[in-house]
Amino acid sequence: MFLIFQFNSDMSRIFLLFLTLFFSFQGVSYAVENSPYMVEGVNISVTGKSPTDARNAALASGRRDAFLILLTRLEIATKVADTVSNDEISDMVRSEQIDAEKIAGNNYSATMNIMFAKDFVEHILAKKAVKKAEKSGETYVLLPVKVTKRSMLLWEDDNNWRKAIEKTIAKKGQGKFVVPDADLSNIAVISSTNVALLDYVAIEPLLFKYKSESVYTLFFSYDEIENKVNISVTYLRKLQKKQVKLNFVNVDQLSFDALLEKVANKTIDYLLSSQNTESKATSSIVKIQIPVSTLSNWMIAKNRIENSNLVTQINIESISRDMAVITLNYPNNGTDIAQEFMKVGINLIKKTDNLYVLTN
Repeated sequence: MFLIFQFNSDMSRIFLLFLTLFFSFQGVSYAVENSPYMVEGVNISVTGKSPTDARNAALASGRRDAFLILLTRLEIATKVADTVSNDEISDMVRSEQIDAEKIAGNNYSATMNIMFAKDFVEHILAKKAVKKAEKSGETYVLLPVKVTKRSMLLWEDDNNWRKAIEKTIAKKGQGKFVVPDADLSNIAVISSTNVALLDYVAIEPLLFKYKSESVYTLFFSYDEIENKVNISVTYLRKLQKKQVKLNFVNVDQLSFDALLEKVANKTIDYLLSSQNTESKATSSIVKIQIPVSTLSNWMIAKNRIENSNLVTQINIESISRDMAVITLNYPNNGTDIAQEFMKVGINLIKKTDNLYVLTN
């Protein structure tokens, strides 16, 4: 799936930007037709002093994790959850469903689906004087990683990608982005050997240090044959992970240093714009049901949609043994999505408005 942008003259016309975008929410799913107050697929697992203690602690943990997801959807900083007690979160729950319960000794595990009561949520958040504007002050940690043929450079002095990002942030006056210092405490948490495999638990000490809730890892690699820079962006926060690929082609044969500066500028511009557009609802959101017989079948269907050049975003909502459900952003230019997909050999059958089934 690619979007191709041709930028205007001066510093922008040098690049063709190819963007691949997909979302994966770890441990949760969110169906578009549902209210944002419905949080599904929250996995819980706790070991306690007894099976009963473990179950009670696990359910409380699951409700809190679901509440964090809800805050993210409502564009409210998740640090607000620190001011809300477990009892208050429980009061906000309208209903909950518990699936796949397992008890092994003093360990309890299950999957929870939770519906929050909108009026109770608004009441408690109002008591806490919470506003959406709180999110605007959030700080984002950036980890610029330069990928070479032999290694990945993170804290090293010859990581000129890191220096370019730092220079761009300073030039734009973007205090909301912070690149951690190469000090011993940071190096102990993250290294070039684990930066590509980070999860929230691993990154949490660094986020706490910089008073942040999320991190972007920016993997830079340069294809000398195609004269193209590849940027792999991973966004990580609690219970949420998103990956983006940006490709910049050096059309005007810039020097490497000049190219590096331009790419850093465009990457920061992308991060700034993505924070403003990710949560916006649009009329072009389409849901597609994909029958699944094998893993290979699912991957082929997903890749065909991604490579169609017709969509700008894919969100994997759920996958079961026989059905995958995705949503995507379809730029509605007055053309029917089923007709446009048919041109590239993808057959869709319309069930309802913005709901289709893939038939091949």
